[in-house]
Amino acid sequence: MAITVLRELWRRRYSVGVGIAYALLVVILMTFRVTLGFPPKIESRQYNAGIAASDVLIDSPNSQVVDVGGGSTDVEGATIDLNGLSTRARLLANLMSNSPLKDRIAKAAGISSSKLLVIAPTSADGTQPATPDSPSVKVKIGDRDANVLALFVDETLPILTMRVQAPDPATAKQLATSAVSQLRVYLKTVASADQVPDARQLVISPLGPATSATVVKGPRRLFAILAGLLVLALWCAITVMFPRLVRTWQEAARAEAAEAEHRKPKPEPEPDADLIHLEATPPSPPVRRRRRPAAAAATGDRQSG
Repeated sequence: MAITVLRELWRRRYSVGVGIAYALLVVILMTFRVTLGFPPKIESRQYNAGIAASDVLIDSPNSQVVDVGGGSTDVEGATIDLNGLSTRARLLANLMSNSPLKDRIAKAAGISSSKLLVIAPTSADGTQPATPDSPSVKVKIGDRDANVLALFVDETLPILTMRVQAPDPATAKQLATSAVSQLRVYLKTVASADQVPDARQLVISPLGPATSATVVKGPRRLFAILAGLLVLALWCAITVMFPRLVRTWQEAARAEAAEAEHRKPKPEPEPDADLIHLEATPPSPPVRRRRRPAAAAATGDRQSG
């Protein structure tokens, strides 16, 4: 069977060559980004990016982490519990996704605010709020030069998690660090403006320094090669099976036509034209010879003798 298929492919090697060209085109388009122009620009879809992470505890001056007294503590007339702190953490995350706090974070990290995207955490019902559209933002998620700050809030613990992606690890780490520091400065500024006592102010406590690393983004080349092999295999299967399908179709059509011809009733043979003419002409009556009288016959015989 394999030898038959290989011989069939060799017979149709020009068609197989076209399939190889298509497979290579798929591999190239999945591996590289081609920009039309003069000359055309070819750029690899894979690129290195920096990532960083930082966790922040939203706490009260009388720390709820070490308090085991029934889940709530009265601090100068203010009742604070873990659920309330989780709600405050979500509120702070939403404030970070909008100006002016977003602009302050970008400035402290040394990047342009137009290249910073801050993604707010999901709401209580699980829906993802849309990133605020701003004409000043000139990047989108997935761009190589985009700086993305994704925020997550634990539903049971007042912990704000920050996940950062930037063009390089140093920028990602600086962005995560600046987000924490600017959040602290913002809360201090608001508390001072509203004359909130220190005992009732939120406390921002980082759970360790920000960590960063380098990752490879974009489609893997192995997936591109597998996709090209799949395209070539499908092309070869069509090259081998399509002519056979056409032949089988034609043979089935001829067989059906022959069977229909066999089942058709045969017409009666037409009679011969000469036979028809003879049957149509009435037969001539037989010629009867008149018999002479006997005396005349005898006289004639004597004369002849």
